[in-house]
Amino acid sequence: MLTGLVTVLDASTAAAAVYVVIIILAPPVMVYSFCTKCECREHSCAHVLPGMLAARMPERSGNTYTVQDVAGVAIPALLLFLFPQYWLAQRPMMLLLFWVLACAGLVEIRLFVCKKCGNTICPFCDKAGRQVE
Repeated sequence: MLTGLVTVLDASTAAAAVYVVIIILAPPVMVYSFCTKCECREHSCAHVLPGMLAARMPERSGNTYTVQDVAGVAIPALLLFLFPQYWLAQRPMMLLLFWVLACAGLVEIRLFVCKKCGNTICPFCDKAGRQVE
């Protein structure tokens, strides 16, 4: 996100301010939408910072994730990843850096963090096939 922010800031302070707001607001929305239903959020969360934030939010009940829960993660994530693309496309090396870092982060989460996660209701959990309602 920092790569995107630096690139946007170089072109437009107003657009960079919008992206800063997205960077600040998107993670709590994503954590509330998804992590507050997790059974291990208060004691053994493998997602360290999101887990600490989720532990301070009200718990949400439910034994599955709904389409709304998934949208609460997908829409902010899309904003985080797609908003800076216009400016990044004008600087191919920054665009490449952005996506290399983003993909590395996603691979790291999937290969290491998800493997330690105990959230068996997560649609991405390898421990049991889960469905979104």
